[in-house]
Amino acid sequence: MRFSLLLLLLFLFDKSSFAQFKSKRAIPVKKEQLKKDIHKDMKELEASRRAFDSSQKIYYDSLEEIMMQKDMEQKNNNLDAFMSEKKEKETDEVKSLWVRAGLLAIVLTGIIIIRIKRKKKVQPGD
Repeated sequence: MRFSLLLLLLFLFDKSSFAQFKSKRAIPVKKEQLKKDIHKDMKELEASRRAFDSSQKIYYDSLEEIMMQKDMEQKNNNLDAFMSEKKEKETDEVKSLWVRAGLLAIVLTGIIIIRIKRKKKVQPGD
């Protein structure tokens, strides 16, 4: 139903536009009128071109802004990843430091115990 209605409208539009085109050609056109029409059309073209350029500038500006926002998001994500990696590294270093300090304490305690035992052995033999 819709398709047939669309075809009917299209057919009527083509017929009416052809009739308008034929009637325009039948009227003789003067050079001055033609120059005025060309001048008017050139003004309209220039106005359309300016409108297109301004809309294109707005589009590219918004596109640039979107790209800058994406770039900032990417930089923030990279910075967040770097900071979390740095924090993990610091945590690992602190754990490693505590392990080394614990091992050093065990070794020093062992050395002190060995020296005390040696001194006790040396004292009765004096």
